[in-house]
Amino acid sequence: MSQDRTGLGLGLSKHLIDAMGGTLGFSNGEGGATFHVDLARACSGGGKTGCDGSPP
Repeated sequence: MSQDRTGLGLGLSKHLIDAMGGTLGFSNGEGGATFHVDLARACSGGGKTGCDGSPP
């Protein structure tokens, strides 16, 4: 069975992650590559408090 892949999904993912200020990385092992995404967590509170509950 042939698997034709364009790699488009990874390129789109990288573009979106970059736009959100995150990073996309990978590690390569015997079983293949593992990809990871790091993004900043959004804070709730409507701007009334910081992420740790302190005033902004």
